[in-house]
Amino acid sequence: MTDRSEDPPSGILTVPVVCVYQPIVDLRDGETAGYEALARWPSRPDLNPGNVFGSARDDGTLATLDRAAQRAALRGACDAGLPGSYTLFINVEADTSSSLSPTAGVASNGDAWPGRVVIEITERALLVDPGRVLEIADEARALGWGVALDDVGSNPDCLTMLDFVAPEIIKIDGPLTRTRRPTPIHTATLAAIAAYIEATPATELIAEGIETEADLEQALALGATHGQGWLFGHPAPLPHVFPAVSNRMLPLTDVRNAPPSPPSEALKTIRPRIGRKSLLITLSRHLEDMAATLRAPVTVLATFQDATSFGPVVAARFSALAATHSHAFVAAFGVGMPTRPARGVIGVPLGIDDDLVNEWTITVTGPHFFGALIARDLGDPPDDPDRRYAYTLTHDRTTVTTAARALMRRIHHRNDSASQHHH
Repeated sequence: MTDRSEDPPSGILTVPVVCVYQPIVDLRDGETAGYEALARWPSRPDLNPGNVFGSARDDGTLATLDRAAQRAALRGACDAGLPGSYTLFINVEADTSSSLSPTAGVASNGDAWPGRVVIEITERALLVDPGRVLEIADEARALGWGVALDDVGSNPDCLTMLDFVAPEIIKIDGPLTRTRRPTPIHTATLAAIAAYIEATPATELIAEGIETEADLEQALALGATHGQGWLFGHPAPLPHVFPAVSNRMLPLTDVRNAPPSPPSEALKTIRPRIGRKSLLITLSRHLEDMAATLRAPVTVLATFQDATSFGPVVAARFSALAATHSHAFVAAFGVGMPTRPARGVIGVPLGIDDDLVNEWTITVTGPHFFGALIARDLGDPPDDPDRRYAYTLTHDRTTVTTAARALMRRIHHRNDSASQHHH
């Protein structure tokens, strides 16, 4: 937790922010391949970055401060003449309303820095405003930037959101890098990362917090391709001379996130079956039962067409799912759905003309399990108790995460308090 004993003054936005840069090294050849920009206040060296950003969040100035730090990062790279062959990492508080587009064009000469930028999404934002997190990731990729999920291992929410953010780069938290005897929780995190990289082999893995040769050995054992830490350099101004980069980090790749669309779009490419409501109830319950058995952060997202379908019995089942793990994330969508339809469940109300109203979808995602029932109402008479649906039941990771991501995009700011994060 951030030490808030010496909070910064309320006028911190008037204090100029500059960035120092910590090298990120290719562990295969020892070459510096990029830098992470870190906000600092030279005129106030007593300020702790974590305190500054935490206070800005509290007083509503986080978006302005976040933008200033982003602009300082790019301007510093331009002013130092950082070659475009290097990758520049910029931290983004993704649950703010800040947009990346104005930041992209900031430079002392008015042109954008020519190199590859990667935004680092902090773990604090992931389940506070997941819809906004995905919007920020989309915006970054539209700019040709990459997306990194930061500090993976420090918060199980990272594992919950891993397939939703679909990062091109995963940054392993420093304590996990330095742990010689991983705990069961550490091991579960490493297994989840391995499963994600197996499904998306172009993913780069960066180990943070490498301070000794033993840490370097551990980072390589964990499968890291790049590393960052005091062994390679402390945060400092950029150097005056930049050696050529042999292996450029993160070449441009296809955008991983599919365009926003309702889950039933999958039925256009997967030949659907026709089934009655009674059958779909059993299939939906099967997925709920599978979610209940997962001993890991699990996400369950379900559409109910109308809130009347989310009765007391269903509410009790979904509340039980939310209690299966301390980092379970359970949401229900429907016309007239209250924002808290059951204990531990997020409610997402839909308009009567929403494209989800005719869908019956439930997605279950965990580090090693993916399942979805995706169905579309065929328009039988409203009084038919056993209506027909076109549907598919799938465990294909890509199909499930695409459908789940389409639902997660609709979940915006929640009132839950966010964990604190150090810049």
